[in-house]
This record gives sequence, structure tokens and C-alpha cells, in this order.
Amino acid sequence: MRGYLTDGEVARELGKHRRTIQRWCAQGKLRGATKAGRSWRIPPRALREAKLGDALEGDDAARVLRHAILVCEEFRMDLAAERNRGGMPPAAKRDWRPVADQIGRLRAVTEELPKQAREVPRALALGGDVRSRLLPP
Repeated sequence: MRGYLTDGEVARELGKHRRTIQRWCAQGKLRGATKAGRSWRIPPRALREAKLGDALEGDDAARVLRHAILVCEEFRMDLAAERNRGGMPPAAKRDWRPVADQIGRLRAVTEELPKQAREVPRALALGGDVRSRLLPP
């Protein structure tokens, strides 16, 4: 199922065990999840709609980034559906220009983050001021 997340992907995103996600699917906590063999396929919007208490919590930055990932995944699914069907129902139509602009800005500010995040443990191991090692003057 194109655009759906696997139970393994959801587990990685949430920092939970894969079996926990499978139980949530079986219990109906992730609406729209469908069984695919031994695993589950989960629509991204099900995670935002789920009432999972503190399961989706974490530090603020991680929570906001998880939310941004899910929203971008929904956009990707909407665009794929529009492309495949030659259009979407009027209620689902949106002006994609502001969305594309914001996604472009998000991409620009996040491009260097993975590299910098990998450098933090090395800088800590070497000692000294991490900030001066990672950030340009």
C-alpha cells in the first residue's frame, strides 16, 4: 500500500518496539491500519489522530520533528493520489504553492543537521567546547 508506513517504521519513529505498534493496530488505536501478512500498514494521519497518551511525547524538538514528518508524509500521499487519479475531491484540494515554499524552507534549514548531530558525540569524546567545534565562527 503506497504511502502507508510499516509497523517497523512507526516503531522507529516513536521509539517503541515493533510488537507494541502491532498491538496498537490490533486494538484499533491506529485507525485505518491494515494487516499485511505478519505486519501492519499504517496511514500517517492515524498517528496524529491516535489517542496514545504520552506515547508520542518526548522532548519538544523530537515531538515537533515527528509531527513535521507525519504532515509531510500526508502531503506526499495527497500529491500521489492527485497524480494517480488526475485530481482529488474538491474538499481535499489545496493551494500547493505555500506548502511547497514551507517544505523548501524546512529542507534548507535541516540539510546540515544530520551531519552536525553525528559530530556531537565525537566532539564530546574529544572534550572541549562542542559549540565551537560544530558551529562556524
